[in-house]
Amino acid sequence: MDRMGFSNLVSKVYPETRHESLNEINRDVVMSDFAAWADSVLKA
Repeated sequence: MDRMGFSNLVSKVYPETRHESLNEINRDVVMSDFAAWADSVLKA
């Protein structure tokens, strides 16, 4: 992915979820993880 200009890719699979992570019952966990990732990227 570096060739495409991406350098900080993170993949996480949430058990018991489907393709709409932001509309699942564990949306708060997904959003918390995203916010933590975004904070780490912006601080770098």
